[in-house]
Amino acid sequence: MYKAIELFYFFFQGILFFQVIALLVFYYITRRKDSLFFMGFLLFASLNFFLAAPELFYNKEDGEVLTSRWFRFFNTPFAMLSGLFFSLFLRDFFGDVVKDQRIPRLLTIIIRIQMVLFIPFYIMYFLELPTEFLFNLVNFGGVAIGIWIVYIIFKHRIQYARIVALGTIFYLIGSVLTTWLLLLRLQQTKHILVDHFPFLTLKIGILVQSICYLIAIFHKWHQQSIEGRAQAILAERHRIASELHDDVGATMSGISL
Repeated sequence: MYKAIELFYFFFQGILFFQVIALLVFYYITRRKDSLFFMGFLLFASLNFFLAAPELFYNKEDGEVLTSRWFRFFNTPFAMLSGLFFSLFLRDFFGDVVKDQRIPRLLTIIIRIQMVLFIPFYIMYFLELPTEFLFNLVNFGGVAIGIWIVYIIFKHRIQYARIVALGTIFYLIGSVLTTWLLLLRLQQTKHILVDHFPFLTLKIGILVQSICYLIAIFHKWHQQSIEGRAQAILAERHRIASELHDDVGATMSGISL
């Protein structure tokens, strides 16, 4: 089981980095900001998970790395940046789909709060105060935003609802299970998942979520491309009809004269 989970961890990191590259190429082709923001979410999530598994990825003792100052300097900010890019993605992805303008406004407020949180983090870091509270706040905030998004999807019956809701639900389940495993670690419960792989369920949730959201991004782009072509054809028909009307009118005027 230990080796199987290790292989999954390598597979997970590889898939996330591949998705980051694919989204970067997709953004270069389409210039869609939602794909760029989702790329940022996956990039900082994968970096955070990479740093949090020193024994597996760069042959260092967990105790030595996870208690170091440089790890604290990067770990929480990476988690905060991941949440920030996810909120930016949600605002851009649903901004032109949901008719209720209060939703993008609320997401804008959440984004500003996430940006402001960097200030107390670095103050607490340089004063050598514990920053775990902010890390947990970011995680619980991500769960709350996920629950809210699922509610909005079903309330407004928006497009791509099923695939987005499915990915978000997997992410929520993974987050809750990981939080439970971390609480068991604090209680010194002995289990392979508690001791070595507490983030396994969260990684599975993020992996499913990322695949679902990629499908939604591509589907939205494809749908809007079809609609754009249809609108262009309709505009061309109106232009031709207008020119024919003018030509027929001028011809009739000439005949009358």
